[in-house]
Parts: sequence; C-alpha cells; structure tokens
Amino acid sequence: MTVKDKTEDSLSISLYDDREIILSKLNEAIGFLHEKSISGRVNNEKKETVRINWFKTMGYICSVYNQIKRDVELEDLKKEIDNLKEMIENDFERK
Repeated sequence: MTVKDKTEDSLSISLYDDREIILSKLNEAIGFLHEKSISGRVNNEKKETVRINWFKTMGYICSVYNQIKRDVELEDLKKEIDNLKEMIENDFERK
C-alpha cells in the first residue's frame, strides 16, 4: 500500500464518517419537520403557510438525504469495480 493509497483511504473514511453525521442530522430534521407539519398547531391561514413551508423544507431535506446516500452507493460501487479490475489484472499477470 502506497502513501497515496493510505491518504485516499483515510480521506474516504473521514468523508464516510462526516456523511454519517450529516445523514443522522438530516434524519433528525426530517423527523422534527414531519412532526411539526402533521401535528403543529395551525389556527389560521397565515399559519397554514408556515405548515406548507415545513413540508417544502422537509421535501428539500429528503432530497439532500437521498443524494448523499446515492453518492455513498456510487463510491462503494466504484471501489468494488476497482477491486475487481485489480483482481483481473493480477490474474492476467500470473498467466
């Protein structure tokens, strides 16, 4: 393993940890906004606008959450492809 590999590994671990923290916070925000938008007290038309904005915000946060999850999945697939390429190259070198 080269220094570059070690740096990339530690960077990906750091990014993964940061993503997990971000996903956790987004998940909390989604739960809060869902609760507020469903059971928040709305007595007049102005407050109904606030409820609508809660739903819009929750939709946006869900979109960001899904985008981060998709990025993680794509990175995992890239790693898997790189590992398979390396295995194939090693197999050809042995022959």
